[in-house]
Amino acid sequence: MINKLENMKADILPIADRGENVGLMEPILISESSRRRGKLTDLAIKLAGKATQFCSGFAPDVRTAIVDLVRAMYLYVSMMYLY
Repeated sequence: MINKLENMKADILPIADRGENVGLMEPILISESSRRRGKLTDLAIKLAGKATQFCSGFAPDVRTAIVDLVRAMYLYVSMMYLY
């Protein structure tokens, strides 16, 4: 595991700090007064429905494997920011 972390560190490019306030992006929310909020909400609901429909077409073992893969990818990306 230590060798993997060392290899990950070697692959990480330095991040340039441009002094931007990244806190302004989290969480990214659409204001209630936005004229596009309704349409974007409808699209988000439609996307969630399509994702559920797509996922239901896989066998349970395949779904589990996909979840494990996504979790591993998320962990890898998260670890990149720690080192």
